[in-house]
Amino acid sequence: MNEMYLDIFLSIPPDESLREIIIAAMQNFQIAGFFEDSDGVHAYIAKSLWNDSLRNEIESAITRFTNEEYPIASISEIQNQNWNAQWEKTIQPIHATERIIIEPSWNKAPANDRKIHLIIDPKMSFGTGYHETTRIMLQLLEHHCVSHVRVLDVGTGTGVLSIAAVKLGAHSAVGIDTDDWSFQNAQENVRLNHVGNMVKIKLGSVETIAENTFDLILANITRTIILSLLGEITTKLKNKGVLLISGFVTEDEALITNKLLDCRYTLLEVLRENEWLGIAAMKL
Repeated sequence: MNEMYLDIFLSIPPDESLREIIIAAMQNFQIAGFFEDSDGVHAYIAKSLWNDSLRNEIESAITRFTNEEYPIASISEIQNQNWNAQWEKTIQPIHATERIIIEPSWNKAPANDRKIHLIIDPKMSFGTGYHETTRIMLQLLEHHCVSHVRVLDVGTGTGVLSIAAVKLGAHSAVGIDTDDWSFQNAQENVRLNHVGNMVKIKLGSVETIAENTFDLILANITRTIILSLLGEITTKLKNKGVLLISGFVTEDEALITNKLLDCRYTLLEVLRENEWLGIAAMKL
C-alpha cells in the first residue's frame, strides 16, 4: 500500500458521454482506477509505470476516440488507495430507455415490475448506459429483438446488450470482446443478472465464432472497426437476419449506409441522439 501513484488529471467538461468515451480510451493503459469531479477526470497509475512515451500514447488514444485533443492538464503524486471504490461512487442508476434501467449492484433503483432492470458493474468497461450509443442500441433492441432469436454481440464491453437481449426475450446471446478486462467484466455481469444459462461470453474477435446462423447481430463499436469487420460479421448472420450497429456519428451516415448496401442489406431504422447514430438493417 506504500507504492506511490500519480493522479493524471484531464480537464473535461461535465458531459457524461464524453467522459465515458475518455475513460474507455484509457482503460488499456494499466490505469488502476478513475474518479470524476466537477472539474474533470482523474486517472490513477503507479508512478513506476509512467513515462513520456506512455503519456503520448494516452493522449493519442483519447484523440482517436473523441476526434478532439484533451491533453493531460496536471500530474501529481498520491498514496495508493482503493481507486475502484472511489470511481464506483460516480456510477448511478440510469433510465436508459422507457423500459430499461441500468444500475450498479451497489446502488440499485427502486424495484419496478414494469421495468427491465439490468445490473451492470462497469469496472471501466464500455457500456454503462451513460453514453448515447448504448441507449440507442437498447432502443433498437426493444424494436427488433423478438422472442427466440439467437444473438451475437460483437465488442460486448460490459455485456449490457447481450444481457438486455435475453431479458427482452432472445433465446440466447454470445458476447465477444478482444479486451481481457471486458471479457472478465462481462462474465461478472452475466452472473449478477442470473442469465448464465442464456448468455455466453467469449474472448476474441468474430473469427473465433463458428456459428453462421445468428438471427440478430449487435455491434456498438467504432466506425473504423464496423467498416473493417462488416463483411465478416455478415457471414455470421442468416438471410433475413437483422444487424444493429452504432458507435459512429451523423456525419458517418452515408459512409456506413453505402457499406451496408454493398454488403446486401436493406435499411430498417435509423435512430439518433445528439450527434450519435444507430442503424438497424436486414440481410437480404
